[in-house]
Amino acid sequence: MRKRHLGKMSSEQRLALGLTLGGLLMAAGALGASGTSELGRTRDLSEQIKLDIARSIHANATAMTALEWQKSGYAPAEIFQNVRDFKINEAAQALCDGLNVLTDTDLALFEDEIADEKNARVVPCAATLQDRLKQYWISSRNELAEISTSEFPERAFSRSKVKLQLPSIEVPVDAAAGPLLIRGGLKKGEIALTFDDGPHPKRTARLLEILANAGVRATFFQVGEMTTSYPEISKQVAEAGHMVGSHTFTHPQLPKLSAKDAESEIRSGREAVALASGTDIPFFRFPYGARNTYLNEFIKSQGMASFLWNMDSADWKLRDPKVLLARVKAQLDHEQGGIILFHDIHEQTVIALPYVLEELRARGFTTVVYVPQR
Repeated sequence: MRKRHLGKMSSEQRLALGLTLGGLLMAAGALGASGTSELGRTRDLSEQIKLDIARSIHANATAMTALEWQKSGYAPAEIFQNVRDFKINEAAQALCDGLNVLTDTDLALFEDEIADEKNARVVPCAATLQDRLKQYWISSRNELAEISTSEFPERAFSRSKVKLQLPSIEVPVDAAAGPLLIRGGLKKGEIALTFDDGPHPKRTARLLEILANAGVRATFFQVGEMTTSYPEISKQVAEAGHMVGSHTFTHPQLPKLSAKDAESEIRSGREAVALASGTDIPFFRFPYGARNTYLNEFIKSQGMASFLWNMDSADWKLRDPKVLLARVKAQLDHEQGGIILFHDIHEQTVIALPYVLEELRARGFTTVVYVPQR
């Protein structure tokens, strides 16, 4: 169940400000009929929403892992859910006021919620903010292209339809043995690209085109409910020669679930992905990498190989494509190879990927794709 709250204030602080969720909802219902005191409560509500926006940005920026970010309690979905729950125009306007003053990079953190139809119906600034973000991504793409042209004029792949020869070699995995891969046994100069959380209705297909133009095959760990919504894209990934593994059905923190529910998430996720993609690949990735001994053994009992990573692109938090590219380069410098984590649901990843592939080619890397052992 989704946890809903306004910030991490103590109960005493909330009581003093009249900011319990129930109190705020009562204040919202009485607005316009109770005079100045209720207007004061509405101002408190407005300030609290803006404060939660700031806390969301801070929590994302300071989190070391996606799991830490998820556990913060300040995910954008929580803030938008609260606003919908209040059901008053003042709450939606306060959200707009808070979002309108953000930098484009910070605003991009809230992009998925802004674009969500259920939010767009109640948030009056949604269309304007979507237009602003569209321009931000165009500018970011152009900026990265200008930097590349200046620093690496010989690299044309990222700026044209020219092919980049970076074909992937296959590495077989005995999934029946239930191995856990972190670096994946890869040597210096070998890298396996992996993408989580899709398929995405607008971004996954664009990633596939970029990978195809470089001859690169990757592994996509797809979420069951996403494949149910976009089965044709899931199938497209498989037909393009990529491996399609599973990533549970709803992307929960599995260790927080009962054993029965966790097993159900894993099984139903695999079944949904297999149905949509048309291929049952016994590869699995724990959401957020969160696991315990019981879950490790359960995956093994299912004859599945589980994949973690030793390089994290941090595309879940870095919304400036040039900063994302710099992060990937730093990871390559440090690790020299292995399994790298991306997400095919983020625009910054789509923009940065051609430059990542150019960097791999320039460094003489070999791309690897894991395949089930026959």
